[in-house]
Amino acid sequence: MPVIAETPVVRMERGEKFRVATMLDPTSLMSEAYRSLRTSLVAMCQRHPKNYRPATAEGEVAPPALRTLLVTSPGPAEGKSISAVNLAAAFAESGMSVLVIDADFRRPQLHKYFQGSPMPCVLDLAPNATAADCEAIMQESGIPNVRFISSAPTRTDPGHAIAAAKHAATLGKQVVDLVIVDSPPILLANDAAELSTFVDAT
Repeated sequence: MPVIAETPVVRMERGEKFRVATMLDPTSLMSEAYRSLRTSLVAMCQRHPKNYRPATAEGEVAPPALRTLLVTSPGPAEGKSISAVNLAAAFAESGMSVLVIDADFRRPQLHKYFQGSPMPCVLDLAPNATAADCEAIMQESGIPNVRFISSAPTRTDPGHAIAAAKHAATLGKQVVDLVIVDSPPILLANDAAELSTFVDAT
């Protein structure tokens, strides 16, 4: 696979672990790296062969937008959550509304980046929930145009947690421009592979 962006290694003090650099330090190298990744993701989605639309007699068809994005990596502690939140901030500063869903119920951390609460969470969505119900459990992140939904509690049945995250993402697309899903390591659990089957890009 081609390298589409590279984020710099940044040594952080313990108190800085849950900083969202793209919002707090917008001129930093890390912020620019996530903007570069944002641009590459949008361009790759539009140019992917599965998204190709031939021109019609009425004119060009607009390429499909990136609406759902899964963030994963091979192993633990490789920067999934920090990438998810910084990407969210990078997309939001371009004018998009963004929802970030914590689908890593084994090690939920998203609410810590946003100084939010682990409740309400994805499990609060009933099977017949509507977009309004989904919006009701979204929490403000402190970043303009970015909201988030907390993970299912630890020790939740994996099938139930994954189904809830998918349901939240499906409903979230009716409320925001982009849904970003933060998931567990792909080599340690099947969750990310399962979640990747319904998103536009991983």
